[in-house]
Amino acid sequence: MKKSDAKIIAFYYRSAVKDEKRLEQWKKQIINDVKKNQIDNYKLYIDNGFSGGSMERPDLTQLVSDVKDGKIAAVIVTDPAQLSRNKAHHLKLEQLFKENGVNYFIGQNSDFVRPYQQDKGEVFADMIVEEKSNPKNLADIAHQVSCELQMELDTYRDMLFEILNQYIPAGEEGTDDPFTKDVDSLNLPDDVQKIYRLYKDIDAFEDTIITYN
Repeated sequence: MKKSDAKIIAFYYRSAVKDEKRLEQWKKQIINDVKKNQIDNYKLYIDNGFSGGSMERPDLTQLVSDVKDGKIAAVIVTDPAQLSRNKAHHLKLEQLFKENGVNYFIGQNSDFVRPYQQDKGEVFADMIVEEKSNPKNLADIAHQVSCELQMELDTYRDMLFEILNQYIPAGEEGTDDPFTKDVDSLNLPDDVQKIYRLYKDIDAFEDTIITYN
C-alpha cells in the first residue's frame, strides 16, 4: 500500500478560548508521540476558539467528512469534552466512528492512551433529563437508543450464531439458517438449549427494534 493511500491517525484539539501557548504545548506533545511511535500518517485537526456545545466547527466538519470518506483509522483527543460538550452530539460522533470502523481513543500522551468508554445508560438518562420538555428531541434520543441497541444486539446475535451453528444442522429447503426447528425437537445439551432460546429472544427483540426504526 502506498503511504498516500494509508488511513491516517487523527488528533483533534478544541478550546473555547484561543490559547496559543496551550495549543503549541499540545502540538509539541503530539510531535513527540508520533516520533516515538513511528507514526507517519497522521493529521492535526484544530478548532482553537470554538465552543464545544456546537458542531459548527471548521476542522470538526473536515474530520467528519474524512471519517465518512474512509480516510481515518483512529481519532485521538486528550479529553472527551474536546470533541463535544453536548452529550447528544458526542454520541452521534461515537456512532459515526463505529459505523465507519474508526477507533476512538482518549489520552494525554501515547503512554496513557486508552479506548474511549462511557456508560451509555447514564448518557441517555442525562440526555432525557436535559430534553424532557422537548418532545422532538426526546424522539431523536429514542431513535439513538434503538440504533445503539440494534448494533449491540447484532454483535451478540452473531456470536451466539457461531456457537449454535456447531450443534444445529442446516435448515430445511436449502436455507443456510440453522434455526428453523423448535428447540424441543432438537437433540441439544441443556446448556446449548439455553443459548438457543437466548438467540431466539434476541432475534425477536431485534425485529421489534427494526420495526420501531
